[in-house]
Amino acid sequence: MANNISEYVAQVVDLPEQDVFRMIGDVSQRSVNATGVAGELSIEPPPQSMGIDDELEELGKRICNRWNRELFALVCGSREEDQKDRALILSQFGIDRDVAVAAIATLLVSSFGVIPAVATLVATMFLKRLANPTKEEVCKFWSERLPKE
Repeated sequence: MANNISEYVAQVVDLPEQDVFRMIGDVSQRSVNATGVAGELSIEPPPQSMGIDDELEELGKRICNRWNRELFALVCGSREEDQKDRALILSQFGIDRDVAVAAIATLLVSSFGVIPAVATLVATMFLKRLANPTKEEVCKFWSERLPKE
């Protein structure tokens, strides 16, 4: 278990995407069946076992893709009710990575009810994929890479 969010993000951001997807799938699946898992920040991908890791990776991809579309709509959309959250996220570009992950994860938890461990992983993947270009370029790049529904 990571001691703090900075340590956690620093280690997760360097993991291969398939491991992060497996972690998202594992935490999500365990949170449905147990209590206390939702806030658990573990930097260890779940143990590999026959077929299970493929299923966890697929589940993690689906969850990440869902939140990817939601974050895209929030950041790049124009809905008036999203203006405050959009401003919060956009203000985080170009600043400390850990602060940005914390802001995005907090938004996912408070606005969408995402469990904290998944929100942190999704926020980390979000920042891992999008460096520090301007909003317009981020939205254009992001739009081109959104998974098809």
